[in-house]
Amino acid sequence: MTAATRVLAAGLPAMRHPTSKTNQVSYKPRGGEVAAPPAISAPEPPAQPRTAPWTWPALIAMAAIAAFAPALRNRFSFADVAQVAELRVPATAAGWAGSLAAPWWPPDRGKHLWRPLTRLSIQLQKALGRPWGDPAWPYFAVNILLHAAVCLALYGVARRAFDPRRPGADWAAGAAALLFAAKGSG
Repeated sequence: MTAATRVLAAGLPAMRHPTSKTNQVSYKPRGGEVAAPPAISAPEPPAQPRTAPWTWPALIAMAAIAAFAPALRNRFSFADVAQVAELRVPATAAGWAGSLAAPWWPPDRGKHLWRPLTRLSIQLQKALGRPWGDPAWPYFAVNILLHAAVCLALYGVARRAFDPRRPGADWAAGAAALLFAAKGSG
């Protein structure tokens, strides 16, 4: 630093170093002592218009139910016959435990899939639904309600994944869950 620059710097409250690649400012009061930079607070983000807390969950649940409600009029078809209609309800506790280890498809089909919770859910529905006979609609209704619950869980996870202070975070979480509710996994 030259003598002329030192004289100018002593009279200026702040000076940027000409060769600095960063945009740092050094503060030198007239006495030559180094002082702390003044505190600068970030501006507060603008207030976001909020929807009612139940709006997104209600829309998501309605979309999930409406998208698959026409299935309630259907009967079992194709794979449903082997996977639901022909599936027997265990009579003992050992039978219930054994159904967790049983394959999803009957062994004579030669397919090796294991879906213990799905199998257990269908068997439980059959055990509870015996007074009505074996219509297909209760199974479809339970699946539609489970789909709505998964969509609401997705909304909850997405809300936590997005930073709530960012504009549109609630909308992004709601739109993601709404899209999944209407589309499903297939």
